[in-house]
Amino acid sequence: MKQIATIIGLWVEGLLSYDEVIAWADDRILVSKCPENELIELSLKGPELCSKKPSYEFPAPRIFTFLERFALRAVWVDIESCSDMNRFMEWLIRACIGENFELPEVALGYHVDHYAWDCDDKPMAIQHLKNEMEKLLPKCYLFVSQLESECLPTQSKICFLPLTQSRCADS
Repeated sequence: MKQIATIIGLWVEGLLSYDEVIAWADDRILVSKCPENELIELSLKGPELCSKKPSYEFPAPRIFTFLERFALRAVWVDIESCSDMNRFMEWLIRACIGENFELPEVALGYHVDHYAWDCDDKPMAIQHLKNEMEKLLPKCYLFVSQLESECLPTQSKICFLPLTQSRCADS
Protein backbone atom coordinates (compact mmCIF):
# COMPACT_ATOMS: atom_id res chain seq x y z
CA MET A 1 0.00 0.00 0.00
CA LYS A 2 2.86 2.38 0.80
CA GLN A 3 4.28 1.82 -2.68
CA ILE A 4 0.94 2.66 -4.29
CA ALA A 5 0.74 5.88 -2.27
CA THR A 6 4.25 6.80 -3.40
CA ILE A 7 3.52 6.09 -7.06
CA ILE A 8 0.29 8.09 -6.93
CA GLY A 9 2.20 10.88 -5.16
CA LEU A 10 4.75 10.93 -7.98
CA TRP A 11 1.92 11.13 -10.49
CA VAL A 12 0.29 14.00 -8.57
CA GLU A 13 3.66 15.81 -8.61
CA GLY A 14 3.77 15.38 -12.39
CA LEU A 15 6.84 13.16 -12.20
CA LEU A 16 5.17 10.04 -13.60
CA SER A 17 2.76 9.94 -16.50
CA TYR A 18 -0.62 8.24 -16.46
CA ASP A 19 0.80 5.46 -18.65
CA GLU A 20 3.83 5.00 -16.40
CA VAL A 21 1.57 4.52 -13.38
CA ILE A 22 -0.45 1.90 -15.25
CA ALA A 23 2.76 0.18 -16.39
CA TRP A 24 4.04 0.20 -12.81
CA ALA A 25 0.83 -1.39 -11.54
CA ASP A 26 0.96 -3.98 -14.32
CA ASP A 27 4.59 -4.79 -13.44
CA ARG A 28 3.69 -5.24 -9.78
CA ILE A 29 0.74 -7.47 -10.68
CA LEU A 30 2.95 -9.66 -12.87
CA VAL A 31 5.52 -10.25 -10.12
CA SER A 32 2.95 -10.87 -7.40
CA LYS A 33 1.43 -14.26 -6.63
CA CYS A 34 -1.61 -12.57 -5.12
CA PRO A 35 -1.79 -8.91 -6.17
CA GLU A 36 -3.57 -6.42 -3.94
CA ASN A 37 -7.00 -5.30 -5.09
CA GLU A 38 -5.70 -1.73 -5.16
CA LEU A 39 -3.05 -2.68 -7.71
CA ILE A 40 -5.64 -4.27 -9.96
CA GLU A 41 -7.91 -1.27 -9.58
CA LEU A 42 -5.04 1.10 -10.36
CA SER A 43 -4.16 -0.92 -13.44
CA LEU A 44 -7.74 -0.95 -14.70
CA LYS A 45 -8.97 2.52 -13.70
CA GLY A 46 -5.77 4.57 -13.68
CA PRO A 47 -4.37 7.08 -11.21
CA GLU A 48 -6.84 9.87 -11.91
CA LEU A 49 -9.92 7.93 -10.83
CA CYS A 50 -8.16 6.05 -8.04
CA SER A 51 -6.66 9.20 -6.51
CA LYS A 52 -10.13 10.72 -6.16
CA LYS A 53 -11.33 7.90 -3.93
CA PRO A 54 -11.45 8.40 -0.16
CA SER A 55 -8.40 7.10 1.70
CA TYR A 56 -10.41 4.29 3.28
CA GLU A 57 -11.05 2.89 -0.22
CA PHE A 58 -7.73 3.59 -1.89
CA PRO A 59 -4.34 4.73 -0.57
CA ALA A 60 -4.02 8.50 -0.45
CA PRO A 61 -1.15 9.94 -2.49
CA ARG A 62 2.09 10.33 -0.61
CA ILE A 63 2.80 13.94 0.24
CA PHE A 64 6.48 14.54 -0.42
CA THR A 65 8.48 16.95 1.69
CA PHE A 66 10.16 19.90 0.04
CA LEU A 67 13.53 18.11 0.18
CA GLU A 68 12.06 15.01 -1.46
CA ARG A 69 10.41 17.09 -4.17
CA PHE A 70 13.68 18.93 -4.71
CA ALA A 71 15.61 15.66 -5.05
CA LEU A 72 13.06 14.09 -7.39
CA ARG A 73 13.29 17.05 -9.74
CA ALA A 74 17.00 17.80 -9.38
CA VAL A 75 18.14 14.39 -10.60
CA TRP A 76 16.47 15.02 -13.96
CA VAL A 77 17.89 18.50 -14.55
CA ASP A 78 20.52 18.74 -17.25
CA ILE A 79 22.61 21.58 -15.85
CA GLU A 80 23.89 22.35 -19.34
CA SER A 81 20.35 22.88 -20.66
CA CYS A 82 19.04 26.43 -20.39
CA SER A 83 15.43 25.27 -20.55
CA ASP A 84 15.97 22.63 -17.84
CA MET A 85 17.72 25.11 -15.58
CA ASN A 86 15.09 27.80 -16.12
CA ARG A 87 12.26 25.35 -15.46
CA PHE A 88 13.94 24.06 -12.30
CA MET A 89 14.76 27.60 -11.16
CA GLU A 90 11.13 28.67 -11.55
CA TRP A 91 9.93 25.61 -9.64
CA LEU A 92 12.51 26.12 -6.88
CA ILE A 93 11.67 29.79 -6.40
CA ARG A 94 7.98 28.96 -5.93
CA ALA A 95 8.45 25.77 -3.93
CA CYS A 96 10.88 27.11 -1.32
CA ILE A 97 8.52 29.80 -0.05
CA GLY A 98 7.62 29.16 3.56
CA GLU A 99 10.07 26.29 4.00
CA ASN A 100 12.82 26.12 6.62
CA PHE A 101 15.52 28.57 5.52
CA GLU A 102 18.16 26.58 7.40
CA LEU A 103 17.91 23.82 4.79
CA PRO A 104 20.53 24.35 2.06
CA GLU A 105 18.00 23.61 -0.68
CA VAL A 106 15.62 26.25 0.66
CA ALA A 107 18.39 28.81 1.10
CA LEU A 108 19.41 28.08 -2.47
CA GLY A 109 15.88 28.86 -3.65
CA TYR A 110 15.88 32.19 -1.86
CA HIS A 111 19.33 33.09 -3.17
CA VAL A 112 18.34 32.20 -6.72
CA ASP A 113 15.19 34.26 -6.32
CA HIS A 114 17.27 37.19 -5.08
CA TYR A 115 19.66 37.04 -8.04
CA ALA A 116 16.92 36.48 -10.61
CA TRP A 117 14.40 39.06 -9.44
CA ASP A 118 15.89 41.47 -6.91
CA CYS A 119 19.14 41.87 -8.84
CA ASP A 120 17.50 41.26 -12.24
CA ASP A 121 20.38 38.93 -13.11
CA LYS A 122 19.03 35.59 -14.31
CA PRO A 123 22.41 34.46 -15.69
CA MET A 124 23.89 34.93 -12.21
CA ALA A 125 20.93 33.07 -10.70
CA ILE A 126 21.45 30.15 -13.09
CA GLN A 127 25.19 30.08 -12.44
CA HIS A 128 24.63 30.07 -8.69
CA LEU A 129 22.05 27.31 -9.08
CA LYS A 130 24.49 25.21 -11.14
CA ASN A 131 27.30 25.65 -8.63
CA GLU A 132 25.16 24.74 -5.65
CA MET A 133 23.35 21.86 -7.34
CA GLU A 134 26.64 20.09 -7.91
CA LYS A 135 27.05 19.98 -4.13
CA LEU A 136 23.47 18.86 -3.48
CA LEU A 137 23.05 16.25 -6.21
CA PRO A 138 24.76 13.31 -4.46
CA LYS A 139 22.18 13.49 -1.65
CA CYS A 140 19.41 13.78 -4.25
CA TYR A 141 20.61 10.71 -6.14
CA LEU A 142 20.80 8.74 -2.91
CA PHE A 143 17.20 9.55 -1.95
CA VAL A 144 15.81 8.86 -5.41
CA SER A 145 17.72 5.59 -5.81
CA GLN A 146 16.38 4.42 -2.44
CA LEU A 147 12.86 5.34 -3.49
CA GLU A 148 13.36 3.52 -6.77
CA SER A 149 14.57 0.36 -5.03
CA GLU A 150 11.58 0.45 -2.65
CA CYS A 151 8.95 0.88 -5.33
CA LEU A 152 10.13 -0.70 -8.54
CA PRO A 153 10.36 -4.37 -9.41
CA THR A 154 13.79 -5.47 -10.54
CA GLN A 155 12.87 -5.61 -14.23
CA SER A 156 10.79 -2.43 -14.32
CA LYS A 157 10.96 -0.23 -17.40
CA ILE A 158 10.04 2.79 -15.27
CA CYS A 159 12.84 4.74 -13.64
CA PHE A 160 12.91 7.58 -11.15
CA LEU A 161 16.52 8.34 -12.04
CA PRO A 162 17.94 9.18 -15.45
CA LEU A 163 19.06 5.99 -17.17
CA THR A 164 22.72 6.86 -16.70
CA GLN A 165 22.25 6.77 -12.92
CA SER A 166 19.61 4.10 -12.55
CA ARG A 167 19.62 0.37 -12.18
CA CYS A 168 17.13 0.45 -15.06
CA ALA A 169 20.06 1.20 -17.35
CA ASP A 170 21.08 -2.43 -16.91
CA SER A 171 17.81 -3.61 -18.47
